Amino acid sequence: MNHFLLSLTAILILLLSALFAVPYFVDWNDYRHVFEAQATKLLGRDVKVGGEVHLVLLPAPRLRFDDVKVADADGNLDRPFLEAKRLEAGLNIGALLSGTIEARKIGITAPVLRLELNADGTGNWADVGRPGEAMPFVPKEVLLDQIDVTGGTVELTRAGAPVATLTDVSGDASAASLSGPYKVAATYKFEGRKQDLKFSTGASDAHGKFHLKSALRDPDRDTVYLLDGDVIGLGEKPSYDGSIIVKNAVAAPAEPTPTPPVAEPGETTDTGSGFELKGDLTATADRAELPSFELTLHAKGRPQLMKGKLAIEFGETRKFDGELSARFLDVDAL
Repeated sequence: MNHFLLSLTAILILLLSALFAVPYFVDWNDYRHVFEAQATKLLGRDVKVGGEVHLVLLPAPRLRFDDVKVADADGNLDRPFLEAKRLEAGLNIGALLSGTIEARKIGITAPVLRLELNADGTGNWADVGRPGEAMPFVPKEVLLDQIDVTGGTVELTRAGAPVATLTDVSGDASAASLSGPYKVAATYKFEGRKQDLKFSTGASDAHGKFHLKSALRDPDRDTVYLLDGDVIGLGEKPSYDGSIIVKNAVAAPAEPTPTPPVAEPGETTDTGSGFELKGDLTATADRAELPSFELTLHAKGRPQLMKGKLAIEFGETRKFDGELSARFLDVDAL
């Protein structure tokens, strides 16, 4: 979500900076149309402001737009690609006087982002931002100290059919420039379960490739997902190439007696269970493949190692194809 919201907040920063840098360049009696025109030019999609425009210069410059919508791929605003109840931004005047545009805080309230996967694996976001086109009015030195998102929703569909919906999305992000690197920490609910997500990226290169490190924690299932690799093709068919680690730990049930068991030499008293999977991962919207992975199962304190490979196809019917082998398995322990 933050990738698209950053583009909109960049417009807020540009408008605020123009108040001090080139006030004669914009008719500030018509803030709504200025924002819509500049945001439309930057995103390549129609942008409309349906609510109030609020501008405060003192004690610190702050600009707010209510009811902001970004059109879908067909140019419609009835069910927009992105909408937000409120966008608000403030500038650091000291940094502005030194020639750097620094947003102390960007606030985004109740955004709804609708992502659609097409049959060919591309997304409805491919044309957002006019990939490959330089925007001469976008300053090079833009720092985003803090971006706060509250009450957000992300809807993911494929060929019109719902795939997943994330609700109660809240978090904060920062960026060294409009092209990254980014740092994001967020929480949301998926199927009623709260999840925590943290990720950081490198800056995008000329081909749109960037490095990603992420950690997703599912507290209800005691599971953590770690990714470390390269992402490319957000403007075309997105893909991931790197590593994955999945860790699951289930605590042992409490004993009815406070007296702990005594371990024999070489044994452990840990009766918990869980697993750890690690390996290389390549993935697109159509397919994910682990050409070689290791799976360690923990049962009654006895780790058991297996190796294998797995391919998953994401179609109308999900297909799995894989192999799993082990030199020794203690079936009783499992």
